[in-house]
Amino acid sequence: MHGELADEAGTPTGDALRSRIARWALLDGDRMEVSAALVAGIFGAFVSLAVAGLIGVSASRMMWFLNGTINGLLTLIPITIGINQIILSQELNPLGTFSDRFEQTVTFRERVEAVTDTTVSPSQASEFCSDLFAALRRQALSFGEACDAIDDTDLEDEACDYAETVADLAERMEVEMDRLDYDLLDTFLALLDYQDTEQFHRTRELRNAHAGALPDEATERLDRIEELFKDIDTIREYLKTLSVQRELAQLSRVLLYTGLPAIVVAGLTILAYKSAPGIALSDSALILFAGGAFALSLLPLAVLVAYMLRVATVARRTAAFGPFVSRDERRRIRRQNR
Repeated sequence: MHGELADEAGTPTGDALRSRIARWALLDGDRMEVSAALVAGIFGAFVSLAVAGLIGVSASRMMWFLNGTINGLLTLIPITIGINQIILSQELNPLGTFSDRFEQTVTFRERVEAVTDTTVSPSQASEFCSDLFAALRRQALSFGEACDAIDDTDLEDEACDYAETVADLAERMEVEMDRLDYDLLDTFLALLDYQDTEQFHRTRELRNAHAGALPDEATERLDRIEELFKDIDTIREYLKTLSVQRELAQLSRVLLYTGLPAIVVAGLTILAYKSAPGIALSDSALILFAGGAFALSLLPLAVLVAYMLRVATVARRTAAFGPFVSRDERRRIRRQNR
């Protein structure tokens, strides 16, 4: 689904493995698991450097670091308040705003129901999107059938290639949506892989450049395909809004959950170091103790990094949808669709 490459035995290549790890860290991975991986990496790096003698674990150095860490962790309170203000600013609105939003949602659903030939559109996001892709696949196949009567061989080949491409990609997304559950984020991340910008432009070029040569039925099918692309972009942006709001709300809560334990660990470590002269610890035990305190005190920062990585990646990826696509993004799309 994500354009990963494998060797003849089915084992992912080095590039595919790196791409899979990067996608897990940036998008697919549970944020707490990513945070735990970051903390484990910090702990491993600290122990390795300490064993190699590149950094020291003296009481003065650790107390200096942990004192600064506690001061930094206290800034989690204004950060959390700021995040909640961002969320609430989108949610606290006058009654008329909520009424307009509801009416717009109903209008959008009715339009999709008309295009997809469904009586009532599903309430589950993945099923809703599956209906959209099923309708897109049917319209693309109908367009290909309508172009069979074209006398121009080159135009017929171009139309058939277009219809096959749109139908194949839509079918892949339809299958992907059918296997998802009620999770909005999973549905949105799957939609994030569907690159319809070039297909949308190709639709408009095919219709406008050959307006007189295409049968009326084929032109009508292209109009419906264009509308379906617009509907897919609309639902993707809507799910992005919901997903990012939920991510930020979850981030503010997890920061509070991890911030207090981190402060406690840092404070207890400072007290332990002050009484260290009366405690006999081997060098290896001292390194492990200092490394654990160092890594755990940075847990809230790891959580912040993990959540912001996903939010920033989503913002960058969704910026590619629309009238303009960067060269790097175009190359990524072509690699994915191979």
